[in-house]
Parts: sequence; structure tokens; C-alpha cells
Amino acid sequence: MKIHLTKKEYRNLLDILSISDWVMNAHRNEVEAKCKPYNELQQKILSYARDFGCDDVVESDKNSNTYYLTHMDDDEAISNEFIKEYEEEFFWDELTSRLSQRDLIEEKGYDAVVEMKPIERMTKTEEFSDKYHDEFENNGIKNLIIKK
Repeated sequence: MKIHLTKKEYRNLLDILSISDWVMNAHRNEVEAKCKPYNELQQKILSYARDFGCDDVVESDKNSNTYYLTHMDDDEAISNEFIKEYEEEFFWDELTSRLSQRDLIEEKGYDAVVEMKPIERMTKTEEFSDKYHDEFENNGIKNLIIKK
């Protein structure tokens, strides 16, 4: 099977690769085995950059025969814009969710929460979530305090 791409589509594919690479690897100190097939596919796709006239955003290391997306360093790159938007939303959603779950467990007890039907647990958690959502929307992290 062959896939035909225009130069514009290839550039969009490079943005998608930037985003997926960030999600998969940004938090890792070293490449894990489970990432290997994805990294190999990314390398294969990046190897066509010159053919698509995209060597302005892909560099190669001839010694290691490895390709790198150079526009990941560009704060104005659309892929970085998508990543920043995602991280911003994920941060607030995850913070709200974890604090809400913690509060529900503190109020009802762990065993009671585990015994709840999923819809009941979700409804009860939402009550706490609304409180945090309003707080974070109005004040960000200004009022968060770590007690010792």
C-alpha cells in the first residue's frame, strides 16, 4: 500500500508527530521498549523530509542516522501551541479530579467510596469538582496551600 501526501499534508503530519512524541516521551528519562516501534515509525517518516522540501524543520545526525524535528524548539510552532493548550486544560482537570476524589474519600471513607456504584461515585465527586472548578477559574493556584 502507498500513501500519497502533498507537501502541506506532510508538514501537518510532522506536527502530529511532534505532538505524539511529546506525549509519549517528554516525561521519560530514557526510551522504553514499548516506545521503540513508534520511534522507528517516526524516524521512517522523518527520513522523507528532504523529499517533501521540509528539511527546514527536520535535521539529521549523519553519525547516528537519526532525524530530529527542529521546530519543537520554536515556541510559535502550531504543534507547541496544541501541546500548551492540552497541558493547560489537563493540569486543571487532573488537579480538580484528584482533589475531588481525595475530598470524597475523606468525607465518606475509602471503603464506602469503593462500594459506591460508579454513577453515584461520579455524582458525589462532581459536587466537589464544581467547588474546585469555580475556585481555580477565579483564583488559579493563588489559594492553594500545602499543610505539613
